[in-house]
Amino acid sequence: MNPQYYPYLFAALFAVLSWVTGFYSGRHAERDKQQRKAKPPKAKAPLPPGDSWDYQPQATANITKTLLIVALSLLTAATAYPQAVNISTRGRVGIFQDVLIAGFILQSPATVVIRALGPSLVDFGVEDTLPDPTLAVYDENRNLVAINDDWITDPGALNLGVLTPTNPLESATTITLPAGKYTAIVAGFAMCEGRGLVEVYVIR
Repeated sequence: MNPQYYPYLFAALFAVLSWVTGFYSGRHAERDKQQRKAKPPKAKAPLPPGDSWDYQPQATANITKTLLIVALSLLTAATAYPQAVNISTRGRVGIFQDVLIAGFILQSPATVVIRALGPSLVDFGVEDTLPDPTLAVYDENRNLVAINDDWITDPGALNLGVLTPTNPLESATTITLPAGKYTAIVAGFAMCEGRGLVEVYVIR
């Protein structure tokens, strides 16, 4: 090709690439806009007291995304605020920032037991369990309010009662907290990985 046509060729290629980029960017922008408009799924059902319940969300496609589940009881004459008393979340714990997180809100001061389980989940048919879970609890200002590795080392270990973990490598803490927002984080000791369970119980 005659070199004198190179500028025209490059201009044509640039125009085509610009159109293609704009076309797909527009499609992605429209898709993102629709996703932002989409309301999160909700499930509401009356549950009898004294029972435990499992909620197992499923993805509509083979995708991996961050998921937030919020469970609240509706207002009644006896409760001034929506509240969840005992909650638990199971998931896979990896390394670095791939941790298991449970957030909870206390509307008034309360004593809570927070547990991080792993090895004992084998008794319930769970495979690839987290061999040595660690537990850290933070307040809404990111201050560390409790930490534990091996429940027997916690100052309130003797007060765990029926909530005492069955495996010595599992973690638990009993702590009295003021009203506020808290985050419990489960990680693996020495960067171990596996499926773990984090639980929060309000005991008084």
